[in-house]
Amino acid sequence: MDAKVDFDNPNSSTSDFDVDVKVRHQFIAKVFGLLTLCLILTCGIVSILRFEPHSYNFLKDTPVLLAISTPISIVLVIIFVCFPNIARKFPWNYILLLVMVLSYSLTIAFCTIYSRADAILLAAFFALAMTILLMLFACQTKFDFTSWGPYLLVAALGLLCLVIFTSFFTKIIGYLIYHTQLIIGGRKHELDPSEFAFATFILYVDIIDLFIIMLELLEETVKLKTKLSCNFIHFYFTNISPCVINKCIYFD
Repeated sequence: MDAKVDFDNPNSSTSDFDVDVKVRHQFIAKVFGLLTLCLILTCGIVSILRFEPHSYNFLKDTPVLLAISTPISIVLVIIFVCFPNIARKFPWNYILLLVMVLSYSLTIAFCTIYSRADAILLAAFFALAMTILLMLFACQTKFDFTSWGPYLLVAALGLLCLVIFTSFFTKIIGYLIYHTQLIIGGRKHELDPSEFAFATFILYVDIIDLFIIMLELLEETVKLKTKLSCNFIHFYFTNISPCVINKCIYFD
């Protein structure tokens, strides 16, 4: 949504510009409000499943739940990307966000089954702190990261094709800054205010990416079974999901 004011025309008014700015501010507030609720709900679900003894034992003894939650997450990405009109309509946008939080929370809970409690808490703290710092940087910097869309897409596709299971830290930082500027607006590319559900979705996935990376860095000893499942989840969140999402943004 670009507002243009003709300052050379004495009859020109900035009212349209003011309206656009107000709409953008409402959009930003709504996205970050929903994002906060999604993260709180995720923290609550993961905390109960990981630290409550009965829930923890049930989760550990029922791996079939992972086989259900992960495909649901993939389907959600496809719906958000391939059927954007659904994600713009009430109440489907809120329903999709709720299902997203439930499925992703369950997947993350499985990833933390054999992780130490202190590693989980530290990973969550570092991911949150880095997210806040990167978002502040994205809002304050004059550099337009939204023009990096094609390059981030190529990089993600390259990593996906090569199947490189190494640190994707730098790429995730780039995505978080890129997506934040798409939401803030005022750059070459920006998301439409009607896409608040999609905007919440992409920021949520970015933060989950950071948490998984931090957890892997902090966790020294993990059982092989869990390590393999975490690698799959890590690969899905940091490669497949961003590839599809950014292909949609760039070619929309």
